[in-house]
Amino acid sequence: MKYKIGEYSKMLGVTADTLRHYEKLGIIKPLKEDNSSYRLFGDLDCRNILRSRWFRSFDIPLNETIELTNEGSLEKVAEVFTKTSKDLALEIERLNGLLEKSNETLDICEKLHRNLHKCELDDFEGMYRICQTKENVLIKDSKTAKTVKQWMNLLPFTFFSFSLTGYKPTTHDHFDFDFGLAISIPDIHKLKIKLPSNIQCIQASKAVYMYVKLLEGEFISNATLDSMHDFASSKGYTFNGNVYGRILFSEKNENALYNYNEIIMPVNLTNDI
Repeated sequence: MKYKIGEYSKMLGVTADTLRHYEKLGIIKPLKEDNSSYRLFGDLDCRNILRSRWFRSFDIPLNETIELTNEGSLEKVAEVFTKTSKDLALEIERLNGLLEKSNETLDICEKLHRNLHKCELDDFEGMYRICQTKENVLIKDSKTAKTVKQWMNLLPFTFFSFSLTGYKPTTHDHFDFDFGLAISIPDIHKLKIKLPSNIQCIQASKAVYMYVKLLEGEFISNATLDSMHDFASSKGYTFNGNVYGRILFSEKNENALYNYNEIIMPVNLTNDI
């Protein structure tokens, strides 16, 4: 049986414009009615439309969809779906990675509500980081810029980190700081990333963690670090030299801007020193 375009589009759940587009692509070939400009669609057109839409539902490229619909062989179908299965597996792996990072972010939000300005002893998985600044001044270096560009494409697996050097417990001595992109050691292995030579490696260890909320322009104080050092000592651990951290989120509250940071103080068991 033959149908005009309006009736046929309603039967198939597509628009008349879609049918005209499929006709231009050669997926369907309606007959021209004698002595009129009407196009008549039949059962074969229906099968081709449904088959092509089925192929497209796998995100198979349009040119391959047309070929599979009009001239496809069993070998060609197997070839296309072999590639499609590989592409889907990679996409699932990518989405699972994003889901994992999203869940980690939710965990951090919960910790910010529960443990803000409180010390906690936990495992530190280690990280690789780039030093992009000295204090707050960007370092102009072509090799660093190249690595930064590569690591920016790895977001959200990379994150903005800081390093504090020169901190001495129970003193008010000035300590240096720098900022830069970082990525955890497990994520480096998971993503199979080749490491450049101009990066810093911080090995996995135990660490004292503290989440802090700081007013914009305010920086981590000696008193905060001293409290983390004292906590480590009370648990039988010794501060091993440097302090690191992650810059997390910002929050505007009562016309003031605050920043949430995660401070990481790697420690060793006292008996291991």
